[in-house]
Amino acid sequence: IHNRFNTKAILSLGLLALLADKALIMADFDLLVPLDSALMALPFICAGHLLKSVLLCEEKTKLLADIFIICLLLLLTIGCYYINNRVDMATFSFGNSMFLFYLGGLSGTFFIIKISKLLERGNLIARRTAVSGLQAWRTASIWT
Repeated sequence: IHNRFNTKAILSLGLLALLADKALIMADFDLLVPLDSALMALPFICAGHLLKSVLLCEEKTKLLADIFIICLLLLLTIGCYYINNRVDMATFSFGNSMFLFYLGGLSGTFFIIKISKLLERGNLIARRTAVSGLQAWRTASIWT
């Protein structure tokens, strides 16, 4: 029950932050304190909290599937970058579209996570190969 309430509260908080952002934009209201930038970042924090268990799972997937997903995320991030104008969280600037801002930010975050997992997996394979090669070299040097 607590987890379901927590998820609903976080989703509500994220949606409330989006609505507050939109209201501040429509009213052309400039705050003296950086509350608008904090509200702008809150949906990213909520998405990270809600997707933490999915993103950090150690599920083994096929290498080609991972590479395909990484390429799609990279294309989505670059597409959002070129379609949307300059964004800046310090000056509360979403660019052309708030939707593209969050889509590009989340896809870029997922891209970094997936590529880090892929590099970590490659590093593990490289370590195993190096250990196997060292063992083979030791075995060969004993017999020669």
